[in-house]
Amino acid sequence: MKSIKYNAIVNGILSVANIIFPLITFPYISRVLGVEVNGKLNFASASLTYFSLFATLGLSTYGVKACARVREDRTKLSKTVHELLLINAVTTTIACIALIIAIFVVPRYHQEWKLLFIYSWNMILNVVGMNWLYSAVEQYDYITKRSIAFKLLGVVLMFLFVHSPADCYKYAVITVFANVGGNILNIIYSRNFITYKWYGNYNCKHHIIPTLAMFATYLAVNVYSSLDSVMLGFICGDFQVGIYSAAVKIRTVLTTLITSVGTVLLPRLSFYIANESWDEFKRLLKKSYCTIIMMAVPMMVYFILAAKPSIIFLSGAEYTEAAKPMRILMPIMLITSLSNITGMQILIPTSGEWKFAVSVTCGAIVDMILNAIFIPKMGANGAAIGTLFAELTQFCVQIFFTRNYIRGAISVRGTAQVVIATTLGALGYYGVSLMLHVSVFTTLFVTASVFFCIYAVVLLAFRYEMLVELLGLVCDIILKKLKRK
Repeated sequence: MKSIKYNAIVNGILSVANIIFPLITFPYISRVLGVEVNGKLNFASASLTYFSLFATLGLSTYGVKACARVREDRTKLSKTVHELLLINAVTTTIACIALIIAIFVVPRYHQEWKLLFIYSWNMILNVVGMNWLYSAVEQYDYITKRSIAFKLLGVVLMFLFVHSPADCYKYAVITVFANVGGNILNIIYSRNFITYKWYGNYNCKHHIIPTLAMFATYLAVNVYSSLDSVMLGFICGDFQVGIYSAAVKIRTVLTTLITSVGTVLLPRLSFYIANESWDEFKRLLKKSYCTIIMMAVPMMVYFILAAKPSIIFLSGAEYTEAAKPMRILMPIMLITSLSNITGMQILIPTSGEWKFAVSVTCGAIVDMILNAIFIPKMGANGAAIGTLFAELTQFCVQIFFTRNYIRGAISVRGTAQVVIATTLGALGYYGVSLMLHVSVFTTLFVTASVFFCIYAVVLLAFRYEMLVELLGLVCDIILKKLKRK
């Protein structure tokens, strides 16, 4: 097995790439396509999420766990992959039929049928993608190289072919290509780990219950991650969807970076549980908590303070209204990061899929109720409020289920150090921002430099364990390269 540090670094590179590419394209696309066209694209994408959800049936997470447990045996791994592929093929076929029916039955979907058809290729190509297999065998280097290559090509194509609102269909095609185009290569590369031959005696039934549990979980998750945009589109129109999507975009890319820690740890935690290595399991949980707190708390606070200049810089002045929902959504970054520990790193590896599903279902119910109350009155701000309380509800339920595990994972001393460092960084932000009367980019650059430099210096003064360990790892890599030269 490759070291967790190596996996974390490689997956961190992918997460950074997933942040950098949207930061490169989003300002351009937001200005070129405009608020309403962006709203239309997000409405179609969010609507397709529900069909994709049934097509994957929870395999994106369950598949990692199932394959990680048998990855040392090529025959068992091959049979497991075959069984999961059969399930995935059937569910995707059903989802495609349901989408066709919905396009003919729902007027709004019929109006956007071209976009729905284009985005449907996301779920079709996910069948051959098998990203859960590569995560299970910890092939993060392959995932990273492939993903970055296609995203880079997607960026080039975007700048070449998307120049006006009329190019929204081209943008949709390029987005699908950048996201899942590399999945075609996965079926070829998978021969390095599994064998494609008919084994017979396949037992798909024993995968059904846990995949249904994960399906219920993802259904509930997507209720309050995609339903906001769908309800905004039906109730308030494309403009409010465009405003809301701008607010969500920044929070999403930051959360992706932080939760990459959980993505790396899931297969290893499942492996430790299968081998009853409980000490290693608890040690990893504590490291995960300290790393997530170190990253999430300062990012949340900074982008609450700098919401308006961030929105203007990334999306343009016409999206200024997105600053308020962005401030409401930012605490979700911390909540989601912590629930990644309680859910993805504890409940899933310990076979608590149904508990995970219950927690997320509670959040979905809260979200639907609050959306129905606040969206008609407050638009994008109402959707943000519903999502915030939904995430908080889910997290509280998961804390109850995982209370026996998290007692040893939470570092009170480390948390206090992070809070103190963040507070001092925020004071530095206020002091500098009051004196600045410059462009939006310069404001963000200067305030971010001051905020995060103060934060890092204070943590180093406290000798915060994970920061010291990270810096030591970077220094070791540099020294090794110098010695080789």
